[in-house]
Amino acid sequence: MGFRKKQVSAALGLSLLLSSISGMVASANASPIPESVALPPAPAWGYYVDNYKNNTSSNKTTLSNPAIGTLSGFEQLWTPGATWDSTKLNSSVLDANIQKVVDMAAKRTSSEADAAYLDDRRKQSYSVMDGLGSLTDIYRLHVGATTTITGIPADATTVKYEDQGNGGEYGSGDPNSSLGSIVSLVNTFRNSSASTSPSKTYYKYPRPFRWSSPAIVVPSLVPAINADPSNDGGFPSGHTNAAYLSAIAMAYAVPERFQELLTRASELGNNRIFAGMHSPLDVMGARVMATAVSAAALNEPNNSLLKKTAYNDAQSLLLTQTGTAEDRFSNYAKNKQDYTERLTYGFSPIQSTTKPVVVPKGAEVLLETRLPYLDDTQRRWVLATTGLPSGYPVLDDPEGWGRLNLFAAADGYGAFANDVTVTMDTYQGGFNALDRWRNDISGTGGLTKKGTGTLKLQGNNSYSGGTQLNEGTLEGNSATAFGTGDVANHGGTLIQNVPGQMSIGGNFSQSAGGTLKLNLSSTNDLLDIQGKVQAGGTLHLNFLNNYVPDGVITLITHGKDQRSGEFSSVETTGLPSQYKMKVIYNANSIQLAVDLEAPSWPADAKLTGSNSTQSGLTLNWPAAIDNEGVVSYSVYRDSTLLHTVTGATYSYNVTGLTPGTAYSFSVIAYDLTDNSSRPLKSSLSTVSSSSSGGNGPVATPTPSPVPSAAPSPASSPGTDNGKQSLSVTATADSSGKAEATIKDSQITDLLTKVSSSTAAKISVQLNVGTVDHAKSVGIILSKDAISKLFESKAAEVELVTQFGSISFNKSALGSLKNAGGDSIRIGIAPAATAGLSSEAASLVGTRPMLEYTVQSGASSLTSFGGGSLKISIPFKLAQGEDANAITAYYIDSSGKPKAVAKSGYNQSTGKVTLLTDHLSKYAVGYNKISFSDTSGHWGSSYITYLAAHHIISGTGANTFAPDKGITRAEFAKMLAGLANADVSGYSSSAFTDVKAGDWYLPYVAWAAANNIVNGAGNHHFNPNAFISREEISVMIGRYADLAGYALPANSSSAGFADSSSVSTWAMDAVTALQKAGILSGKGNNTFDPKGGATRAEAAKMMTVLLQGMIQ
Repeated sequence: MGFRKKQVSAALGLSLLLSSISGMVASANASPIPESVALPPAPAWGYYVDNYKNNTSSNKTTLSNPAIGTLSGFEQLWTPGATWDSTKLNSSVLDANIQKVVDMAAKRTSSEADAAYLDDRRKQSYSVMDGLGSLTDIYRLHVGATTTITGIPADATTVKYEDQGNGGEYGSGDPNSSLGSIVSLVNTFRNSSASTSPSKTYYKYPRPFRWSSPAIVVPSLVPAINADPSNDGGFPSGHTNAAYLSAIAMAYAVPERFQELLTRASELGNNRIFAGMHSPLDVMGARVMATAVSAAALNEPNNSLLKKTAYNDAQSLLLTQTGTAEDRFSNYAKNKQDYTERLTYGFSPIQSTTKPVVVPKGAEVLLETRLPYLDDTQRRWVLATTGLPSGYPVLDDPEGWGRLNLFAAADGYGAFANDVTVTMDTYQGGFNALDRWRNDISGTGGLTKKGTGTLKLQGNNSYSGGTQLNEGTLEGNSATAFGTGDVANHGGTLIQNVPGQMSIGGNFSQSAGGTLKLNLSSTNDLLDIQGKVQAGGTLHLNFLNNYVPDGVITLITHGKDQRSGEFSSVETTGLPSQYKMKVIYNANSIQLAVDLEAPSWPADAKLTGSNSTQSGLTLNWPAAIDNEGVVSYSVYRDSTLLHTVTGATYSYNVTGLTPGTAYSFSVIAYDLTDNSSRPLKSSLSTVSSSSSGGNGPVATPTPSPVPSAAPSPASSPGTDNGKQSLSVTATADSSGKAEATIKDSQITDLLTKVSSSTAAKISVQLNVGTVDHAKSVGIILSKDAISKLFESKAAEVELVTQFGSISFNKSALGSLKNAGGDSIRIGIAPAATAGLSSEAASLVGTRPMLEYTVQSGASSLTSFGGGSLKISIPFKLAQGEDANAITAYYIDSSGKPKAVAKSGYNQSTGKVTLLTDHLSKYAVGYNKISFSDTSGHWGSSYITYLAAHHIISGTGANTFAPDKGITRAEFAKMLAGLANADVSGYSSSAFTDVKAGDWYLPYVAWAAANNIVNGAGNHHFNPNAFISREEISVMIGRYADLAGYALPANSSSAGFADSSSVSTWAMDAVTALQKAGILSGKGNNTFDPKGGATRAEAAKMMTVLLQGMIQ
């Protein structure tokens, strides 16, 4: 043959390259913004997507074969010869191309050599599955893909090993498996039309080791070298082409791993260079060809159903799993750097770099599932504004396949050449519900966000056309996320979520329906608005990382005197409830004052009177003390506010009084956040009509307190809105056991009041006063008293002690009545923490743990025949603790904790309340579970609440996917968790699509057995279908019936505007849940009954239901 081997030296002067293409440094730059995304002229071989099947061995020219034609940019460097006697046209580029391989081989580590071996010998589709991250093992198991190349054999330097694993010719798996649709899609991409052989035969470009030396090849791969150079072309790389085809096919089905799969494909291509088997140009050409082939396969009409099925199966069967495999591609920044560098391998352009990107025919389909909320034209604009500059070797094909940067395109627009409107709706799930654009967006166009979904802007954006938010959420994650133009929030939630200062380059306006949410973690966090501010709607302040401001901080700066209006309401999250705050509107800023410390009076402070007359007097007081300063004093006569004076005023003239009359006056000091001091009180009298007047007012003495009687059993019946109470006093013995015996006569007197009460719900409360030095508190009731309580109109009986309380409903009282013995003793005592498991000790810490006991005669009762008990434990939330993460735990006999689903903390009462059907030790625990994708989300508090109670869990990799739709099976599991149901006995289902081995079988079977679900007809349940809003309403309503919980009718709402669209079978449930405050509509008071419910919406409804049940 005519080819002559040439040794390449490191001393070559390669002016066109970056120091012989340094390992991992160079990357592509941005391209000029094109004026249009119209189709480019068809090349001589026709559009690739129309003629891809012409890539056959019989079509051997650029004119007849689209693959050869698309790669014809290589002919600017190299003229193929008929018998491998080719001619270099650009020696600098071609010599540097081989030198790159030599340099990488010289620096190659043993681990890089091993990785190169594995990627050479394994089937490419199997290898690319690594891009699925933690789901890799689960996916391989479901598709039946295995490999026999699990390491480097000892004799690999002399023996060539082939991969004998399962998974077919490509290693992609079994098309008949549960995820066979994805396997079939991969195989479709990799069919004969995707072969690199025709191009290799045409270009006849030798592999690197034939230019240099076999010494550059990984030693374990030497046996794999083809002995026939004339049948062993290097351009383009077949392994790399196969890897990209597999990755793009899988990324279409699993767009949540789009960039990770692409990065894995690029890694495999890079390993071909490490192996010494291919050069950078070989790998670059393979990527170009694979991109075109993938688009052709996805545009093929015969593949329309297959690609849709593959996507749906991945969403319902794969992404619902929780994987444990190592995710080597979890670092986005590294993925981006690696992928970008491998696009051009550091080659300098060899032609003009200013040509706008042209987008090939049909290329937009590559983003169909990754950017599902855009139309085809918009996806073409994304490709056009994220592509590579022109001029790079091999990449300037006529259609533009080589310049596409799919990794960057997955991060959204690179520029707005015109105004862009994006409609994202949460109910559709996936990226329709939540997406982020990480590119730096330039251009003269603007952005309008519509729909209920969430879009996050994370780039350093400079687009100037303005930003409008009509609905849903738009979140800024960089200092210039919203560009340089005006920002208008017409009705959604606009979020600032970046440490430090965020800038709005123009004006800012917010309508009544809008919410501006600021995330605050330090005094440096603020929103700087360069233009005017029109304030309205809601201001939501979210304090992060236990940050509590000290005094006054600046939230928003704006032009001087350039603000109109004020926010109609201010909400906070993350700020401990004991702190008070106030928004302050200044000429050029909006500030927030936060303060915990209330004003106080000096120790010798007195409220005195002077200048007394028959009709008035002057009140005088000293200056109160406050860390931030007193801003006002309010003066009261009895409970009537007379006047409020400034913080620098210490007297007030009272007029209009009656001669010779005593009055009670008080003064309260307020600071900037309306923290108030205790009242400074005084009783003063005016001068009588017989007095000459002019003297100080007469002080009226305060009566001395009457000493309380010595402790003895006593009672005092009382009433409180249907609550009939009896207070008793207990005495403690030497061991600290305090006990009070309640007489039958006391119960008889109390029940007389119960009988005469007209309240809708009557309860009896037995209060035991505080007993000093008590270690336990209990009461004793006769069985006759218990029987009378059971037979009375009282719905429940509650024992209240200094340690906590417990109430018994009718069923539980009936169980007590029927128990043996002559009396019942109910006791509450702090429980010893000795014997707690390490998990329990960590959850409980120093929080209270109580033991509740009931004795009937000599027997201890722990269960009450299905009756319900409500237990309350006083508790004070520590600073920095999230009230939503407070959970009650039942401590079993071995000291292990079991979360009580029906429990919660009420900050207003300062109590943790739980519902149970048995007695034991109960503790207050703190179980804060955080997800990386819920911070700042509107549903974060509900998600935290249910996760802390072990009712819901994440979707894997520390994420919750709050805006993703929830399936019917997932919601059945949530309800079973709320019910604390034991589903272990459910091993079969009446539904034909709920089968043995399905993870959801026991939960669906439990729900069906308890009439919570009836199925979807034809003995189907449709477990993986996303649940609709009316379906979730019916399931919640039926669960409430099962739990014996009567939904409150708190609202008198006339119903939703689209009530006529609610199915007949769901109307009662929707109405009941709306009145109970569990359901809320969307915009314009619509319910959207057929729309999907998201995981966050389900969490909110479950939380509201649960909190209502334990009130």
